[in-house]
Amino acid sequence: GEGVPDVLVQLFRSGDDPQITPPLGSTVTGNRGNYLFRGLAEGAYFVHIPAAEFLTGRPLSKHLSIPGAGQDNGLDD
Repeated sequence: GEGVPDVLVQLFRSGDDPQITPPLGSTVTGNRGNYLFRGLAEGAYFVHIPAAEFLTGRPLSKHLSIPGAGQDNGLDD
């Protein structure tokens, strides 16, 4: 399926709390919903989409947020 464009995506280290820790980086999804973080050291990371992206008028306003629902194994093909 095709992703959603113009969504803010933030990157955090595993164990960080997005409510109190500044993100390591952030980007906006492209027109097919894709995004990429380059130059990362080996380690465990997770991406976070801020709750504001689900508000009326934002790209995900008609979508449901389900924390921890991603199934990405973290490996590039």
